[in-house]
Amino acid sequence: MKAIKALHELNHVFENCTGGQKWMPTLNRISGTAPSAVKWTHTPLQPVPFPSAAWDKLGVDIVGPLQGMSYGHRFAVTMIDYYSKWPEVHFCQQPTTKEVLNFFQEIFSRDGYPSEIVTDNGKQFTSYEFKRFLEEHAIRHSKTSLYYPQVNGEVERFNRTLKDALQAAQIGQHSKLLTVKQFLMNYRATPHCVTGANPSLLLHGRSLRTKLHATVTPKSVDDQAVRARVCRKQDYMSRYSDGRRKLRPPNFVHGDMVRIRQLSALNKPWYSQPLAVHRQLRKAKYLLSNGRVWNAANLSRF
Repeated sequence: MKAIKALHELNHVFENCTGGQKWMPTLNRISGTAPSAVKWTHTPLQPVPFPSAAWDKLGVDIVGPLQGMSYGHRFAVTMIDYYSKWPEVHFCQQPTTKEVLNFFQEIFSRDGYPSEIVTDNGKQFTSYEFKRFLEEHAIRHSKTSLYYPQVNGEVERFNRTLKDALQAAQIGQHSKLLTVKQFLMNYRATPHCVTGANPSLLLHGRSLRTKLHATVTPKSVDDQAVRARVCRKQDYMSRYSDGRRKLRPPNFVHGDMVRIRQLSALNKPWYSQPLAVHRQLRKAKYLLSNGRVWNAANLSRF
């Protein structure tokens, strides 16, 4: 009975991963009311290679401005470890490079420096100060394709869950900051649907002791088993997603003329002047004649 009561109190956000358990019952209704996004031409799903170790590769992003947040908390800098799925969140008034680097220093003082950081092309991540910080600490910087943030999918998915939790807190008239703290604890202590292990165990070698876990004997983790599970999950999601959308790999070749599809300030699509495809870099990335790299999802044959 204690375990059942603890599970009821804990709940969490992985409904699809844990057979119907929810951290907040209103999350799905909230996410279902969001306006439909502009529909792009989808390309086949491209699974990101699983890192060699925990804290080796981190995804970082900016969320905001966030509605209903107090002064000093209008934006959130989010971070997630690609291996363990361990998340970090830092609230700030403005997501400047200085604010991001202060957040990095705080986190890295506890867990050390990663080998690679993945971000979008935001000005916080392309500044001289940011570049110098990474160089000084031997951190490789990988930037997502322009107008294709899905490449940093780990942190993008976490951002959606974080925003749902904040909105649920607002509807329930709960403290948002306290809600985020509890949300992070539950997220870190809950087995992830991809790895099958909780982020705390994969990153720190031990499970967080929550109300639920106080009644459960902790399990050890097998790295090879985690890797095999991740590969199976990625392969399944790729085949399911591509098959459902009836996608075919892009087939642009050298010399093909294409136009770049972008979004205006009013969220309406517009097209660039025709450009020639120089060469294909990987499955859905192309180098164009203007020297820039674009994802096939943003290219339309001319």
